[in-house]
Amino acid sequence: MIRKSSTPSQAGKKAARTRELGTAAGQHPARTQLVHWVEADELDNLGHGVQFLHQELQRERDYTHPDRVAFLEGFSWRHGGPATVRLLGISPPSIDADHWSEIVQTAREAVLDFLSNEGKQDSEFRHGPIHILFNA
Repeated sequence: MIRKSSTPSQAGKKAARTRELGTAAGQHPARTQLVHWVEADELDNLGHGVQFLHQELQRERDYTHPDRVAFLEGFSWRHGGPATVRLLGISPPSIDADHWSEIVQTAREAVLDFLSNEGKQDSEFRHGPIHILFNA
């Protein structure tokens, strides 16, 4: 089951915030003009894109709760197109709700940093406890 995590007005605010974060961090504004955030129950078999993995989830890894916390769909964002990001909405049983909120927030920040920093869009990208894998 997939649920939208944003209403249209929230999505607009988040897109503006995406541009602000890139500029506030001393980076060039993001080429991607719109980020569509979608909450998902799982991040399996999603095809081409970029997986955002959290190091803490790697320690908690089991078959029902993989280490992926976000997935950036496809690669059209590389050409300034909109980006669709699926965020894992279900936490592993060993992580409480407050800590899960922190993990998801860190994943959101990592995605925004990745999208706004064209020079670091490679497999070496890291943002705190988050690293990435490309699905090609």
